[in-house]
Amino acid sequence: MKTIYLFLISFFLVGLADAQETYNYSKVDFNETNETAVINAVEDAPDNLGANFEASKHYYNQGVGIIETLDCEAAFDALYAKQEEVEAMFTKALPYAKKVHSLDAKNAKVIKMLEGIYFGLNDLEMSRYYGSLLAELDAE
Repeated sequence: MKTIYLFLISFFLVGLADAQETYNYSKVDFNETNETAVINAVEDAPDNLGANFEASKHYYNQGVGIIETLDCEAAFDALYAKQEEVEAMFTKALPYAKKVHSLDAKNAKVIKMLEGIYFGLNDLEMSRYYGSLLAELDAE
């Protein structure tokens, strides 16, 4: 069952990554300096929209990157470990994405990100909620 869940997550989130350049893992350089820089920027200005968006994108893209590189034929234990890594990245991204949404409730990129984060964390109710917000925004 977990393997099917991982497959569904990868299908959904890779679709998100393809849909918007914001979520293109291959274009983002991840290293400790970047992580430190984005976290320091948020700590220096906790209500800064840009800093929070960059922090959320930083962790979200790492989660999507793990999904993009999944070997679906790997052993169950390896897939489960990767799933835990993805969940850890999405859990780190969540507070920053929620902060961005609180500062800019009509930001389609962060709404789409929140939809994907909650889907990846297996909170389908919240994923659907943000999906409906996105549909409302698109209808405007």
